[in-house]
Amino acid sequence: MLFIFANIKNNSNLIDVAGVNGKWFYECKLENYDLGFDMFELIIFSILLIKCNQLSHYNEVFKYTKSISYSTKVGILLGPLLNIISYVVLSKQRYSKIIFDTLLNTSAYFIIFIIFIWKILYCIIQENGNNTQMYYILRRHNRCAIHNTMTCSCLLNISQEEYNINARRSIDIYKTCSSFFGIVDGKLVYINKDSKVKFVNEIL
Repeated sequence: MLFIFANIKNNSNLIDVAGVNGKWFYECKLENYDLGFDMFELIIFSILLIKCNQLSHYNEVFKYTKSISYSTKVGILLGPLLNIISYVVLSKQRYSKIIFDTLLNTSAYFIIFIIFIWKILYCIIQENGNNTQMYYILRRHNRCAIHNTMTCSCLLNISQEEYNINARRSIDIYKTCSSFFGIVDGKLVYINKDSKVKFVNEIL
């Protein structure tokens, strides 16, 4: 960012450009950096989407991975990809480009917010926030050939009690392995790799 600011400061001359509608506008080199950032953001979103799609095939993961996958798709379509398209198509229609980018980018943020918040609100309204089945994926069913689903009660492979124990154990392992610091006897301590391996071996 400092490099960009310094470059713009040294090249602060604005260029008058005529738009297709006959109106004049100023063209700034900052727009070229915006295009670069949009392309970088598109690459990051694409990598994130690939990782989320890989996680969707796993068991014992948080359902939020699906929300991240959905929101990433929305972010790609209504975010950097849209900005790149508008940069190419509406480069000479400044007012239309600003309205186009602002409306659709804002819509993307709103849709992403809804994707993440609706499940939380649903759990709060139903007073079911402590139910791990609401936010954690741990398969309790085998696929039923009759109903072609894994949610019916035909082929239960574990009981509800066993499901809750396994889910809580998996979540405890996740919390420990993803943490670097913890409170032990009222003191903040560093959780090293050996401690994590020992905890996992004990809990399994």
